Amino acid sequence: MALSAKACGGFSLVIVLLLLGALALSSAHTLRSASSNAKIAHSFHMQGLALQSAQTALRFCEQQLMQPELQRLAQLLDAALPVGTAAAPVWLQAARWRSAELLSPPATWLASGVLPVCLVEKQLVNEGHVHVVTARGFSPDWRGDAEAATLGGSAVWLQSIVLIDAGKVRDRVQRRLLLAPVR
Repeated sequence: MALSAKACGGFSLVIVLLLLGALALSSAHTLRSASSNAKIAHSFHMQGLALQSAQTALRFCEQQLMQPELQRLAQLLDAALPVGTAAAPVWLQAARWRSAELLSPPATWLASGVLPVCLVEKQLVNEGHVHVVTARGFSPDWRGDAEAATLGGSAVWLQSIVLIDAGKVRDRVQRRLLLAPVR
């Protein structure tokens, strides 16, 4: 029994419609995947900008500490620095991250967003003290609440423990903080 031309045309139309449906589903999946990849790439980019911001604040505060006492910013004079210990560091106090003790580098390098901040403390050690410089950098899309907690965007915390002797760095330990006092 042979199919008529009319029956073949109907069968072909069904096949074409099924193929078009499969192509539409495949295209929708591809677009969704591309959108997801773009969001991930944007997130990585914002994280990188926050890291650069934190590095800028860290270096700014370290450079200020290298200056002679009389040339430093008022907040970084030895008498003005908060004193902590390894058991009770000042940088872990969440209230400090909402205070006037925070320093920011000059705003000339930042196109948009929130200026990075750093907090410097002295920690007593066996034969003197070290400076603990903790910096927090933000991505341009960072949003926070009144408590300085992150609501959106990226924030990166970096820390440097610096032993300065006669205006020169004798030793330095750097790390990235994952469990910061303010999320």
